[in-house]
Amino acid sequence: MILSMLHAVYNMVNHQKIKTTMSSKGLNRVSIVNGYISQVFGADHVFKVESDDENGQIFLRAVRETDIPITITIITDKGFTQDIEIQLSDIESKTVLLRLPEEKCTDNSHPHDMRDQICTMIKNILENKTAAYSPLKDQVGFSYQRCSVRFLKGYESLDFELCVYEIQNTHSRILYLTEKAIAESVARTEAIYIKDKYLTSKQYTTILLVKRKG
Repeated sequence: MILSMLHAVYNMVNHQKIKTTMSSKGLNRVSIVNGYISQVFGADHVFKVESDDENGQIFLRAVRETDIPITITIITDKGFTQDIEIQLSDIESKTVLLRLPEEKCTDNSHPHDMRDQICTMIKNILENKTAAYSPLKDQVGFSYQRCSVRFLKGYESLDFELCVYEIQNTHSRILYLTEKAIAESVARTEAIYIKDKYLTSKQYTTILLVKRKG
């Protein structure tokens, strides 16, 4: 069965955004060349997501129409994070192929182990599995333009601290949250998860921020 007649290939760039179009009517596919998609965030309100665990790919079918671009975040089996901004269009089903960057080895470092730790920690906190972590004693705050930020809770492992924040758009216009802007406000940031990146006026969302302990 042919699922898509259109396809596009993109090089992945960690914590930066890829922009693409997808079908508003058909079944779209996202796959990683020589890699696997382990987690997907931010798609639930617009897409029905089907995971092909055997091949490490996902299928997206729009469940509602919108003219506003939707940003989803995928995390690979190696902990690589990629944002994809999707503009729905009246086109046939589409396949998006993502190419991982070439890995650079560094002596005395274990990047894959660190990424696995971070992904596991984020997943556990999202699922309220906190028994393996100690509560943070001190509140860690940050600021973001046109928003109010409230620290909710925090946890720490041997190497990392994870803080959960509630953020509200205090401006009258729609606000788009970016990992880059948040990372620039918080030293030693290793990973950021944003539940909803587009906030209307007065809307709230949740942010998980992972910092390297220093």
